[in-house]
This record gives sequence, C-alpha cells and structure tokens, in this order.
Amino acid sequence: MRSTIQGNTALTSGLNFPNSIKRVGANSYYVAQTFDGTIQKISL
Repeated sequence: MRSTIQGNTALTSGLNFPNSIKRVGANSYYVAQTFDGTIQKISL
C-alpha cells in the first residue's frame, strides 16, 4: 500500500511471502519474495 493524503493505493497483489521492500526514487519499489527467490520492480 502507498499512503497519501488522498488515500491508500494498492501497489501490487499476489505476492508470496514478501520479506523486504525498498523504495527507489519517488515512484519505484523493489520487493523481495523469500520462497519464490525473486525480486520484483514495481513502478507507479
């Protein structure tokens, strides 16, 4: 979820045990998933 004054926005769905989220810049995030062994980039 991304929270702003206007409200909350879901960034993604269907994650399998995400264990780490790193914000990069104003509109990008990296999400690491433990059991899948993947890192996913999410851009708004």
